[in-house]
Amino acid sequence: MIIIRDVNAPASFVFTKLIDSSLYDIKKQTNKRLTWKQLKNFEYVKTFSRHQKARITILDVVENEKYSFKTSTTSNEYVTTYTIEPKTDVSCKVTCEETKTSHGFMQKLNDTVVGLILGRSKKKQIKAILDEMGKQYKG
Repeated sequence: MIIIRDVNAPASFVFTKLIDSSLYDIKKQTNKRLTWKQLKNFEYVKTFSRHQKARITILDVVENEKYSFKTSTTSNEYVTTYTIEPKTDVSCKVTCEETKTSHGFMQKLNDTVVGLILGRSKKKQIKAILDEMGKQYKG
């Protein structure tokens, strides 16, 4: 899945929003306070609803340019990468790319069916988040 969106906010603003969300999640899950410079290669376990868990690994953090992380469960592995490219002083282009690796034939089949049903919803959600960032910017 690839989403490309123009955001009416500077690259630094979008980067900060993405990182603040990650830092908040880490604090909530581990009670550790990190800075963005400590994120690369940081791993933690996140508990979702109904006691589902995933291991989150921060793969890459490049200030105002890139944020990438891996989410690993017993069934799947997702790699999500946000790439931020400045367009002007107050706008940028954000590319969100997510790849999924499923473990086992039945899981791949199930993920294909579910992806057809929920894929559009997930894309819509990510677009809404990026649009909201543009609305929050008060430059």
